[in-house]
Amino acid sequence: MKEGDIGVQLRFTINKKNNVPVNLTEAHTYNLYYKIGEEGEIQVRPCVIIDAENGILQYVTEEGDLYTHGRMHMEVKLAFTNGDVLTTRTVKSRVFDAIRIPG
Repeated sequence: MKEGDIGVQLRFTINKKNNVPVNLTEAHTYNLYYKIGEEGEIQVRPCVIIDAENGILQYVTEEGDLYTHGRMHMEVKLAFTNGDVLTTRTVKSRVFDAIRIPG
């Protein structure tokens, strides 16, 4: 992924500690929290469930999401109808600097 990219699919599979997928059928809120760089401001974006039974959801980047380059720290927070709240461990990726191509 590069700074300024639009349409990058960030796909997450949510598993329990025993590697069994978390069923997302009863999840009512599912957001991606991320920041780029140690000093970056935390951003919040809504995810879309792709496969509820297998715990798969994704976020597709939009204009302005990848606003700079650096280490990207991501967590997904889910809220369920029974009151449970689950936050994933931090996933790290890299946003690379983009070449400025004229015209």
